[in-house]
Amino acid sequence: MRNKMKKAYYTASEWQSRIAGFGRLVDIRNFPDIAGKVLLGEHETYLGRGVHLPKKNLDPEIIPAVVFWTKGPVETLVKNKHLLRTLKVYRANEAVVGIQLSVTGLGGTLLEPGIPSVDESVSGLDKLLQTGLIDPEAITLRYDPIIKARSPENQLISNASQSLFEKVIIPFAKLGVRRVQTKFLLFSEIESGKYHHVYKRMQQLGITPLSISNSEKFEILSRFKELSNSRGLECSTCCIAQEQQLPSWSGDNACLSADHLTRVGKRLFGNQWNRITQEKRSSRKGCLCTAYWDLSYVKGHKKCGSQSPACLYCSASSHTFGKSISAFCH
Repeated sequence: MRNKMKKAYYTASEWQSRIAGFGRLVDIRNFPDIAGKVLLGEHETYLGRGVHLPKKNLDPEIIPAVVFWTKGPVETLVKNKHLLRTLKVYRANEAVVGIQLSVTGLGGTLLEPGIPSVDESVSGLDKLLQTGLIDPEAITLRYDPIIKARSPENQLISNASQSLFEKVIIPFAKLGVRRVQTKFLLFSEIESGKYHHVYKRMQQLGITPLSISNSEKFEILSRFKELSNSRGLECSTCCIAQEQQLPSWSGDNACLSADHLTRVGKRLFGNQWNRITQEKRSSRKGCLCTAYWDLSYVKGHKKCGSQSPACLYCSASSHTFGKSISAFCH
């Protein structure tokens, strides 16, 4: 057992039974070594923006759940020695380990250079599940975002079709995944508008993002929900009613959900398992997420697009991506 007296650790009262979230704004694949060390209490961190607590180390024994956000390769969680050890430690501590796995069907295209294809993501998740360290019901498949755009050759680029949606959800449903979440791309061509940098970045490569009307959004979401239900998946949306201004839509749900993770915890560790707070933490308008600590802000880590290809529509970064994307697109 490690000597906790040599380091300063966040206490249970400071942690507040929240979910540990890793990779929400910057993909976990960009800093797997540091992520593992942070979650094992071997590297100090802090609990996200706006938190007035000093940097300390995590104590895995008090953390009820950790959720990784990634577009893959998801098998990094077992190929990286620090993350593999993390999975084993948290499972031994009866913590739920979840994954928010984004698969839009556009991996490897000019919109998502460097991102695994659907088949590669399915294969990677299968390898991960075979370890028995992750429960498939703790995984949320993110078909996010839904996009319509015009290519430099004036061809329609879209993942709003039934055929592509089914191509993504069917193999994951066969692996035992039971939860899918989606939302639409947000952008603005007006400099003062929200996510105007998304429009600018895509335009620089001759790609034009297209607006989707509210009536079409409602039709797409209703169809996706029906298709998901027919395959045994629960389909919900993120901040559609308020942030994405579709007030008639009632399918919004939390990405990080205490109810969802607690159901998994009870199934894995017994009906008495109830470690996650029911407190909420809204990260944007209409957000329904359970309270979490965002551990993605690690000094010195590689951000998406800084040294490797990144998604052209990334709303988390306002930077213009470098030569790696241009080279891929040409």
